[in-house]
Amino acid sequence: MRRLFRSLIRRERGLAVEVATGALLVGSLPLMLVVWLLFHAAEQTLTAQVEHDISAVADQKMAQIEGFARDRLREASALAYTPSIVQALQRYAAAYKVNRLDSADYLDADKEYRHLLTRYADSFGATTNWGPICWTVARHIRISPKSFSAAAP
Repeated sequence: MRRLFRSLIRRERGLAVEVATGALLVGSLPLMLVVWLLFHAAEQTLTAQVEHDISAVADQKMAQIEGFARDRLREASALAYTPSIVQALQRYAAAYKVNRLDSADYLDADKEYRHLLTRYADSFGATTNWGPICWTVARHIRISPKSFSAAAP
């Protein structure tokens, strides 16, 4: 009889534990659902905010680049119609066309106009990190590290 009584108590205790566990699980399901919904909403809000911020930064950078390019085009256009620049480039081109780069005419033109062109380049910010600017009328120029390490003539 004792055995029977003990087995009933164990079964009752086991049943009580199962009922309590089931009640906790069923009771916590709505809480877990609410937490998941809040987490999902917060994730969507943060994603939208980050996308908006990145888009705003990209638009700002694009406007800065467009402004920089527009300014450089205006400067190049202004230089293209400056009489001294036109005269210098015509003289360079004529000397190059007839006698190429090693001729006395080309070297005379370079001696006469290099300071002017360099001053324009400096005032318009057309400098390089590598060294002096190479003035050329050639359509294709091969530039090597040695080209930039030499001093301007």
